Amino acid sequence: MENTYNIIYREVGRLKKGTYVIYNKDVWRVADMKISSPGKHGAAKVRLKLYNVFDDKTTEIVMSADEKIEIPNIPKRRGQIIAILEKNSEGKPTKVQVMDLESYEILECKVPEELAEKVVEGKEVVYWNLLGRYLLQQISKG
Repeated sequence: MENTYNIIYREVGRLKKGTYVIYNKDVWRVADMKISSPGKHGAAKVRLKLYNVFDDKTTEIVMSADEKIEIPNIPKRRGQIIAILEKNSEGKPTKVQVMDLESYEILECKVPEELAEKVVEGKEVVYWNLLGRYLLQQISKG
């Protein structure tokens, strides 16, 4: 699978909750944001609360509203669950092996907590390629 990533730059003040951004060479989702009014000698500031989609960590950063941040163009692909690789202490899947339905490549995908109960071997899924790491995004109903 090719590893070309289209990245665009957007002003921090124009971000919305739920947008995916690249920060410290990793992919984060904007969980919350607060914009402060511009002061007498400066631009407005934005406080971003970011959620890392792979290690479930959160962080807060403050940036100028007119500063630019990287936004990844996320390739969405279709695949099929081949095997469950890891489970948490509650027995819910946290990592699965997926076969891409176009290239037949086998890869490992992280399973978000909200999808864990729907994971079944053989099900078709939609997964995202986030800077070379894979995240399960949707599981078919069939």
